[in-house]
Amino acid sequence: MASAYIAWYLFFAGAGASAFAIASVVDFALRLSSRPNLLKISPITDIGMVLGPIMVAVGCVFLLLDLGDPSIAFNVFLRPSSLLGFGSWAIFLFWLFAVASLAFGLMPHCRASKLVEPLLQLLAAILSIIVILYSGVFYSLFPSVPFLNTPLVPALFTASAFSSGAGLLVVVGFFRQTCEGVLEGMNGLSAIDVAIVLVEVILLTALLARPALFPESDASLSSSALLFGGLSLLFWAGVIVVGCVIPLAVDLTCLAHPRPTVLCIGGISALVGGVCLRFCILMAASRFAIGFVAAQPFWV
Repeated sequence: MASAYIAWYLFFAGAGASAFAIASVVDFALRLSSRPNLLKISPITDIGMVLGPIMVAVGCVFLLLDLGDPSIAFNVFLRPSSLLGFGSWAIFLFWLFAVASLAFGLMPHCRASKLVEPLLQLLAAILSIIVILYSGVFYSLFPSVPFLNTPLVPALFTASAFSSGAGLLVVVGFFRQTCEGVLEGMNGLSAIDVAIVLVEVILLTALLARPALFPESDASLSSSALLFGGLSLLFWAGVIVVGCVIPLAVDLTCLAHPRPTVLCIGGISALVGGVCLRFCILMAASRFAIGFVAAQPFWV
């Protein structure tokens, strides 16, 4: 179904695109109204404007490694009507618009830059959501892989992407503590992360409980492998404890008394948990090639 490169692509592209989306939402909201709660987190969310295209570009490197032959990527671009072609164009245009909006933002303020920069940022923000969604949608459309053949997969990957994106911003914010307002921004973002992690837990529970309705199916075997089988250690330790319990505990603990080091630990845990989640979900599915050489490239 996919190589391990794809799990890394899903992580980097999801975390980067969500970091950019979070930054864009906060930026556009502040253009309309200078709300105190948004002003608190803006010093840290602004980092997402830069990190977004960088992380997505790193994710694309893993896609190319999965392909092995760059000509396949070129052929995908020639089929924009397909889901993979649509997704590849979304990645390219997101990166293009995101970098262009940054360039216009650095230009001396003039009437043209004030009009063009928010338009490019809006287009990039829309495309960032597509980048987050499309890989999960692609995997959910395989009837031959029952465990992934459900709308819960793109929903779970989306929630995990935003949790990873928020964790990424918090970790980077930790190294920018000398900047004014960064600590308040880290704490404000962790408060939002509470809701994201809870949604992620609900979706993950629904995904694992769904095969119980069809106990003899391959989906049930995949779910059992995660809960009780060979993948259980990675799932319970990496996804549940590191990816959900620790970030949630950190977020709730730091609501009243924010501590940079503790917040950073929570952010790192969210990132590690995001990686573990993608490996667990794909490894539990049928035909997943765990090796670093793909049995069947993602794009084909």
